[in-house]
This record gives sequence, C-alpha cells and structure tokens, in this order.
Amino acid sequence: MSSAPHPLSGAFGARQVRAGQRWISAGLVARVASRALMISLLFLVAGTAGLGLYASAHADRYYEGVTVAGVPLGGLTRTEARARLQNEFAAYLDSPMTLVAGDQRFTLDWRVSGASLNLDETLRSSFAFGRDGSLWSRTRAWARAVVHGRNLLLTVNLDQARLDALLAEIAPVVTRPASNASIDMAGASGPTIVTESPGVALDLTTTRGLIVDRLRRLSHEPVALVTPEVAPTVTAADLQSELGQAQTAVASSLLVTGLGTSWDISQEDLKRIVSIRSGGAIDVDRPAVKTLVKNIAEEIERPSIDASLDVSSDGTITAVPGGASVEVETKPSIEAIVSALQGGQHLAELAIDQRAPAISDEQSATAAERANALVGSGFHLTWNGGSAELGRADLLSALTIDVDPGSPSPFTLGFDRDALALALAPLADQIDQPAKDATFRLVRSRVTVVEKAATGRELDVEAAVEAIVKAVMSGGPRELPLVVRAVKPTYADAYATKIKVADVIGASSTSYAESSDARRHNVEQAAKLETGWLVPPGGQFSYAQHVGMVTKKEGFVTGFGIVASAENDGSVTTAPVVGGGICQVSTTIFQAAFWAGLQIDERHTHPYWLQAYGEPPHGMKGLDAMVNIEEDWTIDMRFTNTTANWIAVVVVADGQTVRAEIRGIDPGWTVDVDQPVIEDVVPADDEIYYTESSELPSGEEMQVEHAQEGFTASVHRVVRDRDGSVIDETTLTSSYAASRNTILRGTGTADEG
Repeated sequence: MSSAPHPLSGAFGARQVRAGQRWISAGLVARVASRALMISLLFLVAGTAGLGLYASAHADRYYEGVTVAGVPLGGLTRTEARARLQNEFAAYLDSPMTLVAGDQRFTLDWRVSGASLNLDETLRSSFAFGRDGSLWSRTRAWARAVVHGRNLLLTVNLDQARLDALLAEIAPVVTRPASNASIDMAGASGPTIVTESPGVALDLTTTRGLIVDRLRRLSHEPVALVTPEVAPTVTAADLQSELGQAQTAVASSLLVTGLGTSWDISQEDLKRIVSIRSGGAIDVDRPAVKTLVKNIAEEIERPSIDASLDVSSDGTITAVPGGASVEVETKPSIEAIVSALQGGQHLAELAIDQRAPAISDEQSATAAERANALVGSGFHLTWNGGSAELGRADLLSALTIDVDPGSPSPFTLGFDRDALALALAPLADQIDQPAKDATFRLVRSRVTVVEKAATGRELDVEAAVEAIVKAVMSGGPRELPLVVRAVKPTYADAYATKIKVADVIGASSTSYAESSDARRHNVEQAAKLETGWLVPPGGQFSYAQHVGMVTKKEGFVTGFGIVASAENDGSVTTAPVVGGGICQVSTTIFQAAFWAGLQIDERHTHPYWLQAYGEPPHGMKGLDAMVNIEEDWTIDMRFTNTTANWIAVVVVADGQTVRAEIRGIDPGWTVDVDQPVIEDVVPADDEIYYTESSELPSGEEMQVEHAQEGFTASVHRVVRDRDGSVIDETTLTSSYAASRNTILRGTGTADEG
C-alpha cells in the first residue's frame, strides 16, 4: 500500500523516516534540528556572555581554583593575595625542614639558610594564569582550575653559600671517604693487606634542588639527602705483589747511634714508620722519623755551659766547670735513617755538632781566686767612741760579678754600693743621734724655750762605702776609721728671738658658761695645757701631744662626756667620765685652724651634734672635733702649719668662753667658707630615756642630752693667696645621729664622785 505524498515533498524533496514504530518526515526532522540549533546558539550566546561576565568579574582578582604552594587565592585581589602569601610564608619559615639520611634526622632552620620570598615575582607569575592565549585556551584553563584546581609554585630566594655551609656541617656525619686497600705494617703476624671499602659523598647540587622545591611548595615533607657511593681507587688485588716486600722491610730492628749511645728502634716502631709504595718501593714516614730524631735530641741536646762562680753556704767562692754544647742536626740525621731503611740496612749514625763554652774552666778558677782574696776576712771599722766588724758575709752580700762571655777576662768583680750601705745600716743606727730642735712656747706673750736644742751626729755612709771599696779593690789595710759628722738642729735655742707671732690669722670661741663645775674645770685645764705652743713652718700641731693622758693624775676630774653605752650595743651616751669637756677645747682650736686656712690632717666628729659648738660667727653645723686619748689608742685633732712662718696656738678660758687663736705673720690669704649644706635629716625622738649612773647620788636626776635631729653637714672652704690663686679647696663632710632626751638617775652614795 502506498502513502499519499507529503504536502511539502515537492518543495523540499521530503522523504519519510521511520522512527521506532512511527514514520517521521524529513521536514519534521529539519524543523527539530533547526530549533535545536537555535537553542544551542542561544546557550552559546548565554555562555559567551557568562564567560565575559566571569572574566570581567576577575579582571583584578585571581581565577577560582588557583592556589600557590597550596595557598588558595581564587577570588582574591593581588593585595589580598600578597597579605595571605606573606603570612603563609612567614608561618612556614617558623617550622624547620627535616633532612633525612638513613635513620639519621637533621633540622634545617629556613631563616638561617637565608630563605626569602620573591613576592613580587610570585604575584606577577601567578596572577598571569588564565590571562594569556585565545579565549578558548583561557576558558579551558578557567574550567580546569574550577574543576581540578591549579596549584602554582612560589618564586623564592635562598642564600646558596649559607645553605651549602649548613649542609657542610651535616656532611661529616653522613659521609665518609672511600678507603683504599693498604698494607698494615703493624699486623700481629707481620704486614697484612687491609681491604678497601667504598665511601659515601653528599650531592650538594641535587640535595639543594630538593630543598628549594620544598620551599617553593611550602611542603613539610622531609628531604632525603642525596648520598651517592664513592668507589676506592686501590683494591686488595692491587697490593698482593707488594706484600712480600713490606714483610722483608720490617724483618729486624734499626739501631741508631750517637755520642757513644745507641737507641734501638723496634720492629713494632718500624711497622709504623715504613710502608710500601705501589710498585714495591720502600716509603719512609719522614714526619715520624723527624719525631724520632726530635725525641732523641731532647734527650741528649744541651747548650754550652759557661764556667761560672759559686758562693757556697760557708762563704767559699768556688769555680763551677762548664761544658760543651750538644746539638743534633735534624736534616742530616733524618736522611741517614731514611737512607738506611731504604737500603735494607739496620744501622744509622746521628749527625751531632758540639761546641766549646765561651768561658773556660781556667778563667773561672782565676776569678774565684781573685774574689776570695777581695772579700778576705772582712774589715775592722772604728770611730770616735766605738768600733765594729764588717764581716766576710757582709762583703760577700755586696760582691758583684759581671760576666762578659767571649772577653779575655770574662769576670769583672766589684761591690754594690747600695748593698754595702745596707750592711752599714746597723752601724748607722748605733752611731746616729738625730739633732733635736728647741721647743718653744708663748709664756705671758713671750717666746720661751721649753726644751733646749741638742746637736746630733750622723755616720757618713757614702764616704764609708767609698773608703771600703777603695781599700778592698787596692788591697789596702783591713782597718778603716769611719767619718762621723755633727748634725746641727734646725732651730737652736737662740732662734726664739727670731719668732714673730704678732698677727691673729684665725680665731674661734665657744661658750661653756652653762657647764657643771667639773666640766668647767676640765675645759680650763685643757686650755692651760694647749695654749702657747709654737709650730714651725711645715710642722704639725697635735692636740693629744700637748694635753697628755687625760687622768686625775694630770689634773682632770670627772665630768660629763660622750662614752660607749652600758648596753654594749655600739651606741653612745653622755655620762660622767674623767676629762669630760676637753673636746670643747679641741673643737675651738680646730675651728680657729680651719678659719686660718691651715691644712687639717686629722679630725673626728662627735656621734651627735652639740649645738654649743655651732655658734656664729666661726661655729657652724659640722665644725666640731672630738678627741679621745687612751693608753693604747688615740683619736687626735692635728693640723699642719702651711704658712711660711711660725704660728702659735693660744687658748684662753675665762670662765664663760673658750677662745682659741692661731697667731703668726699674716700670709695675706683669703678664706671663704660656704654655709653648711644639710642633708639626710633624721627626725628627733621626743621620748624621755633614763639611764642609771653610780656617779650621781641616789635619787638625784640630771638631764644630760636633749632631743635633736640627726643630719649630714657639708662645709666647703676655699683658700686663696694674695694674688687670688686657689692654694687649697676642702669640703668637710660630717654625719651625726639623732640625739634623744636622756636623764641620768643616780644610784651612788652621797659622797661618791
């Protein structure tokens, strides 16, 4: 049966197509295909538009799926990528790389190796991904990155020299050199062959490349060090023909001779010295032979010893024989030993040089005879009123022996003048009597001689030494008169008429009007003892020297003074004591000397400040001078007369005031004293403290201290001469503890004290 033709068959030449159980005309197929094409075109247009949008959206961002060394950068801007890579790289550097060689592991610090990130190049190359080539190739790159991801590597820098240095530190642990086969000369049964063994090297280039790869990937995977094997160059088979030659070379010992002595070099030692070169030639270890020769040289070498002189314990001068030098000539001796060993001989002679000493035994014997004659048995010394012996031992101690090797007379004998003077020192102590200057004191305003001057005497040591040397060296008589000269005093009695002390150059005064009768007596007694003493230019005034021992025998009575506390705790207190009050006189004299511009040599402060010593115009805080005079120790007040003329210390106590003056010839000095600088103030304790005293009658009380603050006072003084030049600048610093209200309670009987 036939079908009617399709209406369009004439126009399109349509034909029927069977599809499944149905027939579909070719026109229908064409229409379907046309529609599919249109849909595809629509999708293509949409896809192209979408890709354009995707590319536009990532114009300044990384394409999705892009990573660098495992760090995801998709969708990030280059600024964001820079920050992320910087952080990731910095964190990676904090974790060291592990290097592995067999079962050994090592740590590589990235920063020490100089690792750094070339961030600009990394960003440039990674951002270029998907931006080169045709749209098709770029589209495929985008698609693959989205589906499979695209991991790029970092661009890094590594300090090759530093990395190689770090690897070089590891190399000795993981490498070993190839060991060539050798002949062991020291084998127990004679020379034997030691077989070869391969070595291990470190391939720096390849290992470095692996390390750089880990860094570029930020990988923590350990790097296995590349350690290729190194083959030896000499094998056991190569040495078989030389073994017999080696065994023959050490068949017997070597005898080395010299100076009538011999040294036997054993077979065992020879095994360490002798070896066999390739080809059977005997090779001798020259450094080892040099050491052998050196050891023998240390045993027998000696310098030439010049003949000399010796003084024995009994004072005898004897000649000491000399000796020729012995020197082993190293190079000829080494050659002799090497030649013997290489020639199959077992006897070698050392090359030895000997030289006579510069000073012969005959020369030293002549000098010993001469020296014994010079010192002889000593000298008999005399002077007006005495005599003494300068013995042989004294001359021996001063004998000098100068040696000049090579001279026809190498020994020059003489005497040390300083040593002779030292030997004469005991005689000088026996003979010398120092001159004594007259001591002067103002008595009723007149310079009076208190102790008369006395002429001294003095041994002329220099003249005595010269006379002794002359007599000894000339062989003169052994008895010698000494020169003793008179020594005149500097200040004779008659000098009193020349002393002028018309000017007051320094003065001070302190009040003792409120003192007890006992203290008043002690102040006035001390003033009497101290007044009137004259001090020469450059001389020193000592308060203790003139006041003497502070005892009742010397006219002092029990008054109140500062003494150690009865508690024995290191503190002090005011209590009855013999001589209490003498410090007021020492303080007043000190103040006068201070204002006179004199040099203060010794001065001590009281434990706490006594206000009576600080009254103007010359008293001020910090200007006091405590003294304490005991049989076995003394706290003194001393100053030096730094003027060019005599000075007198004048002290007057009139019942109310102690006045001290330094009198002399006005030197024209200007003395400027600043007001005290008070620091480190300690507040006073207002409590009242009671102390028992057997010096007061029972039931009687007396306040001996008043509460006042402690402090440190600094007083600055400048002394200028007539021309205004500074001749002395001094700062006195004084520290005082705080004092307290102290009341003595009497425990004694009414007649005590």
